[in-house]
Amino acid sequence: MLGAIQIIAFLLFVVFIVKGIIDIFRKKKWRKSFLFSLISFVVFMIAILNDPTLDTETASNETKTKSSQEEKKQEEKAEKKEEAAKEESEKKDSETAKKETEKTSEKATTPATTKTATPKAVQHGVKANKE
Repeated sequence: MLGAIQIIAFLLFVVFIVKGIIDIFRKKKWRKSFLFSLISFVVFMIAILNDPTLDTETASNETKTKSSQEEKKQEEKAEKKEEAAKEESEKKDSETAKKETEKTSEKATTPATTKTATPKAVQHGVKANKE
């Protein structure tokens, strides 16, 4: 019931504002139109203030408690997943580190080969003699 009153009062407010503006340009009595628009606006505001569906205090408190509990559960699940992912990545990192150390130790045990310089090799910065 209040929803219908709100809609009707708002529409009357708009109609009488437009009618008042038109009456001003036509140089007719415009005060009556603006008075009706003011009355319809007051009725509209009273209907909004008395609307029980717009009671935000009780409805918002109930939804906040439900949503906050759900958010906490979701955060806990997300934290558990992150911890599991971190543990898995740490295991993988430690395994790859072990493999790398094994590879480097194998390379260190093989004898190193040295390259011998050819007689035509020139050190950097030294000009070669052209013969």
